[in-house]
Amino acid sequence: MACWLCCPFWILVCFIALPLALVGLVRACIEYRASRSGRASRPRAIVGGVLSLLGATAAIAYMIFLASHPDLPVQG
Repeated sequence: MACWLCCPFWILVCFIALPLALVGLVRACIEYRASRSGRASRPRAIVGGVLSLLGATAAIAYMIFLASHPDLPVQG
């Protein structure tokens, strides 16, 4: 876990993962609404929404972690 938290490339991945996760949440909402009329799969929409929410939460948590630990080599 220490390698994951100190990896300098994760700061770049966070700024890519957060917008992608938010887009995934929007797509999951659209697909969930389509599932009401039978045009899409409800379980697929729910799983996609949960995974996107987890991705967004992980990216935000990592950004907060980096902001609260200025001694990491990532910010050096």
